[in-house]
Amino acid sequence: MNRHVLLFHSIAPLYRLFFNFQLRRYRKFLKHLEHVGLPACNKVLDIGFGTGALLKALDEKNITATGVDGAKNMVKTARKKLKKTNIDLFQADIEKGFAFEDKTFDCVFSCYVVHGLNKNLRRQYYKEAKRLAKHRVILYEHSNKPSLLIKIAELLEGGEYFSFKAVKLAEFNEHFRDVTSIQMNRNVTIHILKP
Repeated sequence: MNRHVLLFHSIAPLYRLFFNFQLRRYRKFLKHLEHVGLPACNKVLDIGFGTGALLKALDEKNITATGVDGAKNMVKTARKKLKKTNIDLFQADIEKGFAFEDKTFDCVFSCYVVHGLNKNLRRQYYKEAKRLAKHRVILYEHSNKPSLLIKIAELLEGGEYFSFKAVKLAEFNEHFRDVTSIQMNRNVTIHILKP
């Protein structure tokens, strides 16, 4: 289990307390996406779903949603939060790839996931996301000028955020045919990537 997955496995009991807050934010995110002219995203995969809040917001819009996460306790937490839905949840390791056929999903989503991965895991992420998405890979990430609170959280997490923000656009352009970045608010940038 890589360090990033181990961290989220450990903090899952605390992280679940943020489910309703996250759900409100992801509802706004999906509403925002309605105005950018995406191809239909009727069948979606959420990689690194955490508490399952984005999956719940997708389900509320009658989108067929599936989630995959590496952290066993996050999967357990999300199962409790999503027990009244038909959302499929899987535990799987990005390093080994996922057991889905090519182009299974219209769109692949990830929220606050990619910035926490090291360079090799990001490459594996891009490879899997491209393989699985018919139309778009959509990343919900910190902006380049996040709040002080976010900076502190990222320092405590010990992820790759600070190095990632300097190289993300170059990486996106290396791995995807088309890259569109939209500033949703001061702290969030949405990256829409075409496989």
